[in-house]
Order: sequence, then structure tokens, then C-alpha cells
Amino acid sequence: MLIVLNKNSQKLNLDFQNIEITENVIETDGYTYFLDANIVDKTSVINQLNTQNSLITYSEIDLLLNGNFFVVIFDKSKEELTVYRDKSGIKSGYFSHKNDEIVIGTNVHDVARKSSVTGFNKHSIYKYIYGDFLFNGETFYEGIAEFKRGIHSSFDSNLSLISEELSDLELSYSENKLSEEENIKQLREEIDIAHKGYLCDKNNILLSGGIDSVAMLIALDDITTKDKIHSISYRVKDTVEDETYYAQSIADHLELPIEIKEVDPKSASNYKSFEERILKMNNPYVGMWIFGNFKGTPDEMFYAGQDTRLHTPSVNPIDKIAFSLVGVKNNVFVLLLAKVASFFRMIITLFNYKGNRYLRELYKLSFVFNVEQYISKYYFRLDKEAFKQYNFPDVVFEELEAYFKLDYNEIKSPRALYNKVVELKWSEQYINDIRYLQDIAKLNSTYIAMPFYLERIAQFSATIPFNLSIRSMIGRGRFSDKKRIVKKYMLRQSLKDKMNDTVYYRAKAVSSTMYLMFNGVLGDLIREELKNDLKSDRSFINQFKLNSFIDQFLNSSDFEVSDEGYLLKIYQIGTLAIYNRTVLK
Repeated sequence: MLIVLNKNSQKLNLDFQNIEITENVIETDGYTYFLDANIVDKTSVINQLNTQNSLITYSEIDLLLNGNFFVVIFDKSKEELTVYRDKSGIKSGYFSHKNDEIVIGTNVHDVARKSSVTGFNKHSIYKYIYGDFLFNGETFYEGIAEFKRGIHSSFDSNLSLISEELSDLELSYSENKLSEEENIKQLREEIDIAHKGYLCDKNNILLSGGIDSVAMLIALDDITTKDKIHSISYRVKDTVEDETYYAQSIADHLELPIEIKEVDPKSASNYKSFEERILKMNNPYVGMWIFGNFKGTPDEMFYAGQDTRLHTPSVNPIDKIAFSLVGVKNNVFVLLLAKVASFFRMIITLFNYKGNRYLRELYKLSFVFNVEQYISKYYFRLDKEAFKQYNFPDVVFEELEAYFKLDYNEIKSPRALYNKVVELKWSEQYINDIRYLQDIAKLNSTYIAMPFYLERIAQFSATIPFNLSIRSMIGRGRFSDKKRIVKKYMLRQSLKDKMNDTVYYRAKAVSSTMYLMFNGVLGDLIREELKNDLKSDRSFINQFKLNSFIDQFLNSSDFEVSDEGYLLKIYQIGTLAIYNRTVLK
């Protein structure tokens, strides 16, 4: 979708560019609707919009489009423009607003090109490279903004902003009074309800075999017939961490069909139209080269299991200590422990603690008696020393600190603290989970639903008593049968009746395969792009002083699992170099 509204003509000029899945355009007597939403039953949407005698409200469109949408509405008689975006940020919309023109689109690079953007938003780039996400409303480009989550904006025929409202996700900071059994039962019900709004004749689950994707499979098995369910699981060739074993086991257990796809990192065919595909991604996440090779249609739905973890927070034993101290930070004994721990930390730093697992854990433990410091470092990843390696301006780190600042005087419980953390990190999840999967859907001419991000299930999950939601149990290793503590007890219990032991007891695991991709064709493509960038008079790498950071990558071709954090940054830099070369003028 690319829409241009010009003040001189006061008419809506349309230009469709990213056509893999064309956003729905619906004409009524009074309005033109441009809908980027997961619409399988388009007829019912058209019928309801045709009955509207006035501008549809935000709450009405929220209900009609099942909580995930980016909608642009042109009032033909008033020549006014209204924009709605969902609260969860499932769908994205971008705009450039000059005196005589508004450009609105669902692909940020199209909007940048149409607006003749000449430079990056440097602070956004700094924050993205360091923290892996953009603030709500920011983009890579100078002069291009993203419509914020939950926004309702209206522009008149002179292109003046006449109203702007934000509808926030409303998470409770109080726990519910339900029993464990009642919470488990309601969680299952909420999961099923979250999936019902997306049902169609063909429902495809991107099934990793992890607990979240298994939850989707079971929910669909609860609410529709088996002939309407299909799943896809991916393995990367030569991986020693094959998740498809677990995906196959639960599909077989439920007697549901599954398709196993193998991705060969050394096959050039996996990277066909490399640059073109990257330019169609609002967020160039590396997972697209593993999970992005499927084809769909606008008449079916794909489901991805990323979640907010509100129902089962992922906290380890050290985290639990920090959360247990919420509200007692001024306790004399706690303050004394914090000072002792700080002294202990100074001693640890005299050793190579980063290279020793046990010393790293002791180092982390030394922060727990200062809750603010602990959350800042280990949940918001604010580390001044790590930031310095990029040679970015200090003011950027100060912006990050300001964004993640919490008022601990108002936070009275572990659940309240965790929910505040989720609210602030929603942008990070939005970048890493939501946006790239929505991009993949468009690349593959279909829709991807992400039920765990819907407001209703988030609202309920946020009230589950914290001590209940973080409960753990004895299970098995990530890719082994060794006994170990596993998390997400509540989610496991809510699905237990339909789970097999293989997935019920399995610890949370993500197959580490990025390094294999970089040892193959992907590494060669990114390396070539970085070398070409360095030859340019307007090199992205030189602009942002990233030369020393990329040296290791340019001089290596054999990577290991431990390099994956670094490789993610390299991929981000490589794709930004592509945007610098192809989008900016």
C-alpha cells in the first residue's frame, strides 16, 4: 500500500508497489477504505463497512478486524483522512508529512523513496544497532515516522493534523483471585478464543516443536476439524539441534499432517532475489532466510507462536531473587547486602569472568540486591561498557536510559514490575517477532496470525499470580533426555490433556542455526555487501564508524554458536548498507 495525498489536487492518488499481497481496498458511497489486516472472510467486512452511515470508530474497527490492522480511511465528502493502527502493533504503517503532501505506506522503504529521503535518522540507527529495536514511532529514515501502536490520527483537506489519540494496551498490575486450577482452565479458554478470530478453511502452523507453537496446534485442534489444520516445520541442514523431531512428535500424537522443510545454507537458490526481498522487509531479521520459504494465498492463514510471556514469565532463580525484593529496596539489611555484593563484584572483574560460566553467574548475582540496577542491566540490556564499543554518542545511551526508566516507588509487587517490563519491551518484541513475520507473510502472498499478542489474552495473562506463573517443574533437556528444571508450568498444565510426554517435558529451546547460515551463502552475500559499502563515497559503515566492529567478520568465514549475537549485528549492518545504497539519494 502506498498512498499519496497532495494538497494542490486535494485528491487521493494511489500507487500500489508491494503487490505480493495487495491490501484490501473497499469503496462505499462515502468512504474509501485501505485495509492491511488478516481478512479471510472479506465479504462480511465489506457488508459491515457498507452499512456505516458515519466514520467507523476505532473500537468498531478493532472488533471488526480482530485486533490487528492498519487502516487508512478517506472521507470523500470532507476530503479528510483518518488512520487507525492496532494496539499490539501487529500491522505497520509509515508516513512522511510535508506542507503540501502526505505519503502513507505499509513498506517504509517505499515511503522513503516516494518522499525523496536523503539520510538516515542517526539516533534511531544507533539505538537499533546497539539494542536491536526502534522506539515506538521511529524508523531508520530521517523525516519518515511510523504511526504509533494504537493511534487514531485525522488530517483535513489542507493536510493539517486535526486530531490524534492513542489507545494503549491496558495491563493490570494486580493479580487475580482465581485458584491455580481456575487459572489453568481460563488460560486454555483464552488461548482458544484468541485463535477463533482467524479460523478459515486452511490453517497452517509454523510449528517449531516448542511450547508456544504447540499451544497453537492444540488450540486449533480444539476449535476446528483436523482436515483444516496443516503444519510446517523447518530444519537447517547439518544442524545438531533438530527441532523437527519435536514438531513431528506432537503432530503425530494429534494425528495431524506436517510438512518438514530443510534449508540448505550452502544453496544459492535459498537466497534468490536477495536484495529485492530485503527491500520488501520493514525489519530485515535474519530468520526470514530460514522460515520464509513457503507459499500461501490470501484465502488461508498461517500462525506464529511468539508470545509476550505474560502468562508464564521466563525468570531464572537469580531473577526471582531480584523480583522478590520489589518494595523493600530501602530495607537496611538489603542496602548492606547490596554494598557487600558490589565489593564482591569488583573482585570478580579482576578475573576473566566473561569466559567462565560460574563466574558470570556470580557476577550477575552481585546485582540482585539493587533491583533497579538488575532490571536495567539484565532485562533492558543497558550496559555502558558494551555501548562504548560502538563509539556512538553518549546522548544515545541517555535516550535509552530515559526510555527504560521506571518509577519504582509506584511498583509494589513482582507482577506489577514484570508487567511494566513487558510494556516497555513490547517494541523490542515487535521488532524481533511481529514485524519480520508480517513481512514474510506479504512476501509469501498470505497472512500470519499471532494470537498471543492480542489484547484480551494479554490482559488476562497479566493477572495470573506471579508466583504461580513462574512456577517450574522437572522436565528434560532442550535436545536431550537429561533431567532439568523447565519453565512455563502454567502453559504446560493448560495444554496437558493433548500433549505427549516428548513436548510436555521438553525445556524451552531455540535451535542455534544462524552461524550455519553465515558459514554458507548468506555470509558471502553480506560480506560482499560490506566490502562494496566500504568502497562507496557515502559508505554506511564509515558514516557510523563501524569499521573496527566489522573487521572480525570480514576476516573470518568459519563461525560457531557463540558468535550468533555478533552475527545478528553484522546482518543488521549489512542490510542497512543495502538501504543506504538503494533507497537514499
